[in-house]
Amino acid sequence: MDMFDKGTGIVCEYNPFHKGHAYQIRKLKDMGAKFIVCAMSGDFVQRGECAFQDKNARAKNAVMNGADVVLEIPFPFSSFGAEGFARAGIAVLENSGLCSSFGFGSECADVGKLSEVASVLDEDLYSQTLALQKSRPSLSYASARQNLVEQKLSVEHAAVLTTPNDILAVEYIKANKTLCPIAVKRETPRGGHDERFASSSYIRKIIGETKQNNSASEWLPENYCFDGIYETDAAFYNHVLVSLMQKSPEELSDIAEIGGGCEYAIVKNAVKAKSFDELCSLLSSKTLTDAKIRRMLLFAFFGVTKVMAKQIPLYTQVLAASETGRRMLKEYRDDRKMIVASRISEIKRNEAAFSQYSFSRRAGEVADKCRKLVP
Repeated sequence: MDMFDKGTGIVCEYNPFHKGHAYQIRKLKDMGAKFIVCAMSGDFVQRGECAFQDKNARAKNAVMNGADVVLEIPFPFSSFGAEGFARAGIAVLENSGLCSSFGFGSECADVGKLSEVASVLDEDLYSQTLALQKSRPSLSYASARQNLVEQKLSVEHAAVLTTPNDILAVEYIKANKTLCPIAVKRETPRGGHDERFASSSYIRKIIGETKQNNSASEWLPENYCFDGIYETDAAFYNHVLVSLMQKSPEELSDIAEIGGGCEYAIVKNAVKAKSFDELCSLLSSKTLTDAKIRRMLLFAFFGVTKVMAKQIPLYTQVLAASETGRRMLKEYRDDRKMIVASRISEIKRNEAAFSQYSFSRRAGEVADKCRKLVP
């Protein structure tokens, strides 16, 4: 199959969608992409937080700026670490039947090098990484893995695992079975801005500080839809904290991403902490990133288990589509290997898929009760 026989997929959060994302879509179309299919996070994102903007508004912004179909990565898949998030996103693109390739932003933009790193990240390297961590407790999992990749390949290959988009790119390639990977050089400054682009985190920061949606307009597309931008109420995180105070280490031992004695630290510090942020601070260490901590606590609150973390989405919902996208959804309907739903009734026909949907929907309903719109 030629890389552009069908659509080109992108695994994304668009939290929020900005000019850098529009640039990536344009570049892929300039390279030959017939149409763009986005597998996008729903109500929660990888950092273990509620999405900054309503998923339907984010999908609308993507379609108004070049995307053709936006499919949802439901919770909890949208909030797993790099490996789980990539596995879920690639599964949505592959099983939707819409794609023959996928594109991704990359700091190094070298598919060959990224593929070589992906090829050594197998179960054996995972075991070796855990063993190295055990012998050197001050090493984070990420640092231990980089050390081993350096030994197996080179310093240059190990450097790939120090930049966030390249880490995700490696995981995309590792998870991929059928699609052709296409790297697009990342132009958006990490965590900051320049005269052309700003990162999602910088845009969230500016809008959060000013409480005004249009304060970051220079880095957003001209046709940007500002609907559904949220500020998560502290009440939500207080609920998370209170729920954790009532847990035992035994109850937390089966929760996704919790291990290595973290269950005892969470229970102990949940009682001490006066706020959710203080709990995150108390749990902070050289081996735990802030995002990892927030994911663990979010999963503990909602009851996301290790078994769930090994699954892939059995369904996805169409959040938005262009005229071309709607045509492609019909044309490739018979190529689907999962439920691609425009209506909930389509998911209800499959018990396992509906169970996943119900879990994701309940989490979204909780988030809705704890968010307030930024004026």
